[in-house]
Amino acid sequence: MSYIEFKTKSGSIELSGIERHYSAFLCSSISFMPLSLLLSNYELNPFVEALKTVLDKNCYLSKMNCRDFCSAIATWWQVSQEDKLVFTIKEKEVNPSLFSIQLNTLLRTGSDPVKLLARLQGQCENHCFVRAKNKKWLVSIIEDGLKSGLFRKGHSKSNWQTVIDFLNINDTEDVVCSYSVCDSFPESRYELMSNFLNLNYNNNEIDEKFEEISLEIENRKDEYWDYCFKLLSPYLEIMPETFQDYYFYNGATVFDLIEYLNDSVSKKQ
Repeated sequence: MSYIEFKTKSGSIELSGIERHYSAFLCSSISFMPLSLLLSNYELNPFVEALKTVLDKNCYLSKMNCRDFCSAIATWWQVSQEDKLVFTIKEKEVNPSLFSIQLNTLLRTGSDPVKLLARLQGQCENHCFVRAKNKKWLVSIIEDGLKSGLFRKGHSKSNWQTVIDFLNINDTEDVVCSYSVCDSFPESRYELMSNFLNLNYNNNEIDEKFEEISLEIENRKDEYWDYCFKLLSPYLEIMPETFQDYYFYNGATVFDLIEYLNDSVSKKQ
């Protein structure tokens, strides 16, 4: 079973992958709702033709008739996060991924727990992190999510309450997220380990000495943690100061897409 890992220098806890799948469903479903209202008419819908111009020319939806398009787009919206769209916002052309549109829609409109789900959904694989001084703030958001029912209780032994308990152990250690099917943190990459140990080995030499290198890293794991932590992008930090205004890529949301579609349709009428 996959999981999101919350990790500090001294320990870690797992949040069941079921919760990430649940978050993915919320991100796609909530962001699709406003667009779905434009596509309720299956016959000669001008928004369908306008939307086709936004899609990649090789997208399978672009070849469908109106009825089939309206039937299929909800599934496409849910599973095609890497697809790019091309449209304009205030006369400027943008090319966001479907995934960034979904996340930005939740970041612009959601409560703090919704925003947190979007951040984790978008960045747990890249090691988003929270500094020690902000862990209580993070706990308060998770508690609000549990109280509202948005964050589910008890669906797994690795649930949100276990995350809260882990974060409350101390307020002195930073916490970094990872996703179990991707690299853990700190990563065991050749480049990172070599630079940390000031090695000049080539890749073949590193292969031969990997066990020896890994043992030295293990013996200096706190130092290695600090080294890797300093290399994390500041854009991965989840903190109160930027939480309300954070966005991915250029910030495009489904509402920007809808505005573009409305303009396109009105110009042809």
